[in-house]
Amino acid sequence: MTSCIIQCPTGELVIVDTGMVGAQLPDLLKQLGYYPDNFNIVINTHLHPDHSGGDGLFDESRLLVSSTEMEAQKKIEQRLREIPLKQLVEAPTQYVSLPGDRLRADLQELARLYPLEDRLGDTARVEYLEDQPHLPAGIKTYPAPGHTPGHYVVCVEGRRNRLLISGDALYHRNSWRNSDLDWLHFDQSLFKKTAAQLATFTGLILPGHDAIFDNRYGEYLQDEVLYV
Repeated sequence: MTSCIIQCPTGELVIVDTGMVGAQLPDLLKQLGYYPDNFNIVINTHLHPDHSGGDGLFDESRLLVSSTEMEAQKKIEQRLREIPLKQLVEAPTQYVSLPGDRLRADLQELARLYPLEDRLGDTARVEYLEDQPHLPAGIKTYPAPGHTPGHYVVCVEGRRNRLLISGDALYHRNSWRNSDLDWLHFDQSLFKKTAAQLATFTGLILPGHDAIFDNRYGEYLQDEVLYV
């Protein structure tokens, strides 16, 4: 998955999504000259473990997330922890090579080993996106449900360009158009509708599981550091 660091002209430092639990995020940040306590704000597009796994590292930061997403993820993880594997509703996994039982077992293990409350850290610092919390100039968030109930995207309006950080609302430049991974989404029809709208964005797009690309020309960018 992708994380995005936004260094604002005012000096504020924002990170959007924090990766999988156990990933080498601190080392990656250090290579870029950052430490977790440098950041002012963490924004979660959604709360799947591969996007919120490093939230607890930023214990001095404001943590912005959807309240709808918070409640939905709590219920999902509780269900995964409490219900025996054989009683889980079978997901339509005929399009993927990973056996259904193995996939559901992996999801259960993640929910048990890395529960949401542990991933987030101190929830007293949580602010809900629905309340429109203060953000640095040029940064806005918008609801983009479908992949999850409370998914949000982040838009950065700069002097040179516009950037859409889409999370898994548009997880890949092109593959969202296929049906192979429809079983991943909370609401498949709503996901397709949301993704189709986001795909019309004029500017740069950073998907949840793909490289950044310029949507005006359909070209991937080579630079990992951009001025917008």
